[in-house]
Amino acid sequence: MDHYYNCRPSRREEIEPVDPVALVPTGKHATRSVLAMTDHDLDGVLDPKQCPSLGTVVVPLLHPSYQEVWLSRLGYDRSEYVDSIRGTIGER
Repeated sequence: MDHYYNCRPSRREEIEPVDPVALVPTGKHATRSVLAMTDHDLDGVLDPKQCPSLGTVVVPLLHPSYQEVWLSRLGYDRSEYVDSIRGTIGER
């Protein structure tokens, strides 16, 4: 798991000046890399994490290459998934 910490300083430097409404990492590895800067673990897709240390919320997404596999397993069709993402980010 140490490799998730290697890019933490440069990742934080990229995030802070932008002051994003939300961070939306795609896929397990990107999400774990971002969450390594916080006190959170990867619990699920579209499970927003308030991250005061980053000054924003992190909204994990399915990696595009795995969406077809996981959407039905998670009980979504494509349009429901997209609407859920919009709703989650729109609340911010």
